[in-house]
Amino acid sequence: MTIQTIQLNKLALSDLNVRKVKPKEIEALAADIQARGVLQNLIGYDEDGKIKICAGGRRYRALKLLQKAKTIPGTFEVPVEIRSKDEALEISLAENAQREDMHPADAIAAYRAIIDSGKDVDDVAASFGVSPRLCPPRVEAGGAAPDHSQSLPERRNRHGRGAGFRADRRSGPPA
Repeated sequence: MTIQTIQLNKLALSDLNVRKVKPKEIEALAADIQARGVLQNLIGYDEDGKIKICAGGRRYRALKLLQKAKTIPGTFEVPVEIRSKDEALEISLAENAQREDMHPADAIAAYRAIIDSGKDVDDVAASFGVSPRLCPPRVEAGGAAPDHSQSLPERRNRHGRGAGFRADRRSGPPA
């Protein structure tokens, strides 16, 4: 297994990618990639001169959206870990089944730290695609922000793991 940088126009989504339902929020991910770059490599295998992406399909779709908007060219270099086609289905399932959302209290604390470093609340919220309500205001010098982590609901998904939530959606079970 090696990580290579491969031009976007030489990549294609693999039929072995386990996500079959069109993912949501690709626009937000595209905006994040535009602002911060590709933070995590894609995983694919070589088939007939194309690299077929079996893991990282949301990132691939976000990159294609940026290409369509002419924000990046087809020659944009994408980090891709090359694996064998025999591994593709299991890798795709593992990447999707083994993920866990961040606990809301950790996200709020991270937003607070970024804001405390001098960033504007609205800019931070827009940068991460969340409501400004989730980004607590700056704490004045010598003051301490209250810890609200105990008041946040503990949500579980159907696998019994914490499901997390987005601030710009209603609180409650996932749809």
